[in-house]
Amino acid sequence: MKITLIRHATCLIEFENTRFLLDPIFYNKGTLSPANGGQLINNPLVDMETKDVDLSNIDAILLTHPHRDHFDEKIIEIYGENVKIICPSYFEETISNVGFNNILSIDDTIEFKDISIKLTNARHGIGEIESIMGKSFGFILDSSNEGKLYITGDTVWCDEVKTVLNDEKPEYILAFSGNAVLNGNKITMGKYDIEQILINSKDSIVLPIHLEAWNHCILKREELTNLSPRIKVLNNSESITLSNK
Repeated sequence: MKITLIRHATCLIEFENTRFLLDPIFYNKGTLSPANGGQLINNPLVDMETKDVDLSNIDAILLTHPHRDHFDEKIIEIYGENVKIICPSYFEETISNVGFNNILSIDDTIEFKDISIKLTNARHGIGEIESIMGKSFGFILDSSNEGKLYITGDTVWCDEVKTVLNDEKPEYILAFSGNAVLNGNKITMGKYDIEQILINSKDSIVLPIHLEAWNHCILKREELTNLSPRIKVLNNSESITLSNK
């Protein structure tokens, strides 16, 4: 498989000869108001760098949840209303209301081409902030050739994430980090949470994303780089090829 980080949580995932675009946001730098956390400057903090990445030909969009830093509604103008969107069934109506009409929703597990896609639970904060943030989910992509890729979605370290690691034993983990803070509350994984993933996944390669692109994400790449040889920190527009052979 090949994973290219575009920006924030937006990635091109090439898995089993299938091209998935994860949580697409194509906004120009500084065009959205800041979230209430971190430095109060407009979002996104950086422009997209896609000159060496072909995003024109995709098989499906993978959507963990429709917060504005994960779902840019204007992608309908780029990919059209018939682009395949794979998302949790909980968000199907929200996505449909934007105008998309080719939605493949997941309650548990689906088969897409030669890939098993399983929905996983996440917690977008603990306590009162979780009710404000709402539901969040992740995915397991699985095939005999590629192994298992765990996409955590927006979450903090919690029993739900630990259960996925214990039950699924993924070879690769795309960890939504950044230590995002909203109204003084942590809503995505920070350094401690990534350390817990390392402790609870024996040999998994961990790729932290969701970094340095949104104002409330206060964790820096340099804080994670030397945590473990199993950590692979990508820069924007950087790719990594992974093989379980």
